Amino acid sequence: MARRPSILPNAAREARDKLVNAAPLVSDHKDVEEVAVDLHFNDPEGKQKPSPRGASYAPDMHAYFHFTCPMRDCVGGGFEANADLSRALQRRRHGHTGTLTCQGKRPRGGLKEPACNIELRYTLSIRTKQKKAAA
Repeated sequence: MARRPSILPNAAREARDKLVNAAPLVSDHKDVEEVAVDLHFNDPEGKQKPSPRGASYAPDMHAYFHFTCPMRDCVGGGFEANADLSRALQRRRHGHTGTLTCQGKRPRGGLKEPACNIELRYTLSIRTKQKKAAA
């Protein structure tokens, strides 16, 4: 069965679009050819085993780092790593890591609206442009 796309209210969608479009293009960072972020998830309860993911950004893409929660039943969650990863990208911190916790709600165990609490550990990879050798 196909996963339905999440439906955002107009105001939320417009706010997200403004943020994405305001983010600099990868090519705005001198000598950067490609940016990749490896995403590894952990369930502190040990019940779920979300698969790792990755995201890569080409020079013509906006450098906006927001990642969705891997749990299908999570509502209002996700990981906002934009401030940290943008700062690391500006400073060319290849291998930079960070950890975030999903603040969404995920029903389980009879609790009405318990916090999702899935953890994300991310790693930034930066590929720089190769300097041309003098002929």
